[in-house]
Amino acid sequence: LHACSACQGFLRRCNELDCKDLVAFLDDYVEDRLSPERREIFEFHLGVCPDCTLYLAQYRRAMHLASETRRAEEVLEAAPPELLQAIFAASRKESGSDPR
Repeated sequence: LHACSACQGFLRRCNELDCKDLVAFLDDYVEDRLSPERREIFEFHLGVCPDCTLYLAQYRRAMHLASETRRAEEVLEAAPPELLQAIFAASRKESGSDPR
């Protein structure tokens, strides 16, 4: 095994956080609740692990879509029922599924 201090330091950093640990700390990372030291280790792992980098991107996308869905639901709940009925009726008519 190569014994230079730079390589040994790299190997030590790699062992500080594995992929399973990264998933456990994901919420805290995204919400910026990690200590500076833990964040540095987390980001080091992301820098050497393309699978975790992809996982993080997919996680952020899923959180964004969930947020957008919640906002859309809030808008629908606030809309007057008559407006929603008119929209649904027009949509059914346009698609040809209107029984009238």
